[in-house]
Amino acid sequence: MEHLEQQWQSQPTIATRPAEASTGVDRALIIAYRKKKKESQRRFWARFGVTQSRGSRFESGAEIPAPVSILLGLYFTKTVSDSDLHRAERVLYSRDVVTLLNPGQ
Repeated sequence: MEHLEQQWQSQPTIATRPAEASTGVDRALIIAYRKKKKESQRRFWARFGVTQSRGSRFESGAEIPAPVSILLGLYFTKTVSDSDLHRAERVLYSRDVVTLLNPGQ
């Protein structure tokens, strides 16, 4: 687990990362972490708003979009927790999301 955190912390910052790249993502470490936690792909990837099939493609080498890559980095460096992600998901799917996103209307 410490190795995973060190790996993410040693990645280039977003400002120096090329726009098209999510190449800094170490898929083997993601898979190892998921398996160590004994989580299914469905459960692991759902916390990042990703379906099981899409998460499987990411684990197999498909490019991970920048927003997901950023969330993964924040998660593995413990900047964002499971409860933070769950709270954000609840807000996004609440009926009041329109009010939150458009407070002047």
